Amino acid sequence: EADFYNPGDLERRINEGEVDTGSYGIINLGEALTAGTKLAIYAAAFRANQHLVVPINSPIRSLEDLKGKKLAIQPRGGGGHMVFRTAIKFFGMDLDRDFNLVFSTNPQAVDFLKKGQVDAALVAYPLLAPLMASGNYRAVFKVDDLWQQKFGRSMPFVVLVGHADWLRANPVIAERIRATWLEAARFMRD
Repeated sequence: EADFYNPGDLERRINEGEVDTGSYGIINLGEALTAGTKLAIYAAAFRANQHLVVPINSPIRSLEDLKGKKLAIQPRGGGGHMVFRTAIKFFGMDLDRDFNLVFSTNPQAVDFLKKGQVDAALVAYPLLAPLMASGNYRAVFKVDDLWQQKFGRSMPFVVLVGHADWLRANPVIAERIRATWLEAARFMRD
């Protein structure tokens, strides 16, 4: 049986033992493991794919230019929020101090940007594609590019995890989930 939840709700359900396995933001996973959760990673799912998007004529051209601006970002504690918060720390910036945050879902972020209610938005695929295709917006950077600039490799964003005891008891199911996830990713890429 497969149930579908928003990412934050899925992570909570995994932590509370309601769900045996699922996708999990890598930074949130670090915090859960520190708190004593007995989870294990069994596959990398994808890297950070959020882009900082601005109107085509925006003066924002860099992370530094974003300081003090109104930024639409995923809710506090969610994967997109945590990854961006972590990445910019390595550039001496603090998410809460340096930006005027507007918390939103990805669709809301796009809507806020289109209505001119924010200066910039963190947007991921598939919602990024129509924005870019419209010719009215441009990407300033991809969050993963910040990480690569600093560390020379991609930032893992989401991994597949399971409760350690469930993974030991269900290795065939875990492998089938991993294989299905990879097949779907290849299908979308190709």
